[in-house]
Amino acid sequence: MDAIDLIKKNFEDTKEKKLKREKDRQEIKVDIGFISKDAQRSYEYARDVLNGRFEKGEEVISKDAGYSYSYAKDILKGRFEKGEEVISKDTMYSYGYARDVLNGRFEKGEEVISKYTHFSYLYAIDILKLT
Repeated sequence: MDAIDLIKKNFEDTKEKKLKREKDRQEIKVDIGFISKDAQRSYEYARDVLNGRFEKGEEVISKDAGYSYSYAKDILKGRFEKGEEVISKDTMYSYGYARDVLNGRFEKGEEVISKYTHFSYLYAIDILKLT
């Protein structure tokens, strides 16, 4: 077999492998019902597959402070009203939500923030702009 024949054979083999991989990818079916029952899977599906909002997973995401905060910050790039209630019960995520998502006060979370000196201090400097 000369060099040209070998090149042609390698081309055909590679082309065949690429076609098979593409066919395999098309056969993978995503079980949205399964994904939408878990906050982590829903968040990761929105982030890694959709690169955007995953409305069917928002209900379960809204029950977890960490994923609600991350969903607002990383996916929506703005408020996630469904998740604000659960965020407001967590000091760290309330502060982060105010700082990273709202760029201002998060009144629902101020009660829990006020119970911790460290986060009160950070909130006063970063959000309330006290000096």
